[in-house]
Amino acid sequence: MDILYNLLPTAIFIISFLIKAILCTALIATTVLLFKIYKILKSK
Repeated sequence: MDILYNLLPTAIFIISFLIKAILCTALIATTVLLFKIYKILKSK
């Protein structure tokens, strides 16, 4: 039980890091997509 208690903060840190990474990737992908759409609309 003591090992589980010690692993909990590490698990929380890893999960929060993964969530941040996913959010950053989604934000970059959305920005790139919007920029591409903007360029296509501007060229017409």
